[in-house]
Amino acid sequence: MIVLVLVCGGCSADPNEKANKLYVEASQLLQSAQQRKEKKFSADYAAYQDAKETIDAILTDYPASTVAVGLLSGQTKILGLTLRQFQEKEEAVKLLAEAEQSPFEAAFVVAEAMEGNTHDKAVALTVALIAIAEKYAEAGKNEKATALLEQLEKTIKGNGFELSMFSHVAISYAKIGQKEKGKRLLSQLLKQEKDNKNDSFFLSVSTGYAILGSTSEAVDVANRINEPLWKSWSLAIIANEIEKKEKNNAAGIRLQAIDIAAHIKKPAVRARVLLLIADGYAKSGQKEKSLEMFSRSYELIDEERKNDPSYNDRSYNLSLIEIATHYAEAGFFDQAKEITEKILDNSERIPLLARIAVKTGQKEDAARLLAQFIGIVKDGMAQGNGASSWRWQSSQLVQIAKMYAEAGIQLGAKEKAILREIVHSAVKTNPLFAQAQ
Repeated sequence: MIVLVLVCGGCSADPNEKANKLYVEASQLLQSAQQRKEKKFSADYAAYQDAKETIDAILTDYPASTVAVGLLSGQTKILGLTLRQFQEKEEAVKLLAEAEQSPFEAAFVVAEAMEGNTHDKAVALTVALIAIAEKYAEAGKNEKATALLEQLEKTIKGNGFELSMFSHVAISYAKIGQKEKGKRLLSQLLKQEKDNKNDSFFLSVSTGYAILGSTSEAVDVANRINEPLWKSWSLAIIANEIEKKEKNNAAGIRLQAIDIAAHIKKPAVRARVLLLIADGYAKSGQKEKSLEMFSRSYELIDEERKNDPSYNDRSYNLSLIEIATHYAEAGFFDQAKEITEKILDNSERIPLLARIAVKTGQKEDAARLLAQFIGIVKDGMAQGNGASSWRWQSSQLVQIAKMYAEAGIQLGAKEKAILREIVHSAVKTNPLFAQAQ
């Protein structure tokens, strides 16, 4: 009889009382997050997750309570937020919490914080989201990767970004094993832009087809290009992409690229195409020919430096960076280091040295240099002005993330602290993230 009374006593308890108690708990969790002196989105997100569980308990266990009805109707608020606003804020805080831990997500936050629908923002967003999608695919989360790329397609269409951005999405589809989707996207792009006379547009599409393994389509599109720079560039990329499967065809296309590149007037510009050709020769195992092309590229930038007053020290430095980067990617690390030592600016030399350390498997050096690289990006965020500067910072964060992944090392506590500063700096500049403050 006593047991029955106790059980029934529990059954007759007022659901409003329990729901109200949970409501107060959820409010206190959020309030403590707001009052925390040191702002950490990761800590905020933990509080939001706990608050969400508490709110879900109200809606699930006490659906008829006054609090539950009020939350669903929007009459009852949690620290001034309706249920919908709370859910939106939770998503924003989740993104920023991930960005404090990962350079990939940090790159997206920096890109998203850029004002307006500019070309720089379009490029930065596309690069960041594609990198995140490919990260998902590498982790076996193919559905999530595909969904993100499909969403990126809609974003490009909805915001009036340049259609050439679609070629980057198509290439990413190929990388995650969705070749048919990539081909469909490029085909639509060509039909939609059938009267387009922009050579750089055709370069993007031909590159896409080459990476998708559609050699004939890639060459057909490349042959629609008139400018020697873009045409030779396109053919060099096609040759490099098909080298493994179509060695003889690649060799012939590469020779065409060399012949056409000879018609590029500016030596330093011609050098850039020869670097792509050097990459191809290295990939095909022809090291002597590759080194010959590298040497020729170096001679060309020296020639331009002597004969063209407009080709200043800054331009020369950028050319050196490009040569060193290609040397490293081709596996010529001694030559890459030699060129890198000629670059005096730390903000440009450190990223190259980090890349070399990663490629040569020097994990300790890679970790040290990548930590410095993150610091360079943080300083750039503080000093840089304009969209192009922020686009650069976002792209550098993507490169940092890829190098950490390739080296198989994790960010340390100091690096995460710097990353947190970068994220908070981006958030402060744009009202898009106001709900997460």
